[in-house]
Amino acid sequence: MRLNSIIMLTATAVLLSTAALAQRTDRVTTTSIFATPNGAPPADAVLKPSIKVGDLKSAIQMLQDVNIRAVEVDVFLGLRKVLSDATAAATAAGRADNAVTTVEMQVSQAQNLEALLRRVKAKGSDSTTIIDIEAALKGSVEQWKPSKKK
Repeated sequence: MRLNSIIMLTATAVLLSTAALAQRTDRVTTTSIFATPNGAPPADAVLKPSIKVGDLKSAIQMLQDVNIRAVEVDVFLGLRKVLSDATAAATAAGRADNAVTTVEMQVSQAQNLEALLRRVKAKGSDSTTIIDIEAALKGSVEQWKPSKKK
């Protein structure tokens, strides 16, 4: 009788702790901005998100402080180059920080940008920048259409 009570208490505790863990969604994002009704674009597809010049500058600054692993160095440097080139082109064209510019990047680079921005230890003032960039990435994915093969 006592053994059955212990087993029942243990089973209940396991079920309750599992339910509590399942409700914790604040640390893991389960949706991807890269899924569309047309299917997910391939990694080498080109996206053209429209991002404010000031947000690009802020993203470059935030990414300088993100911790990366050694295997991510090439990806990080490639992404930083895409963002820096877009910022330099917009600045050379005389665009202000609140002006929108189009950044051409591969889907894999956009995915890496999203992943790195989620790992950034950002200030509260940077939260709108991160949200705006993710919205621009999502918008460019939604506008993507698979190319028709001939």
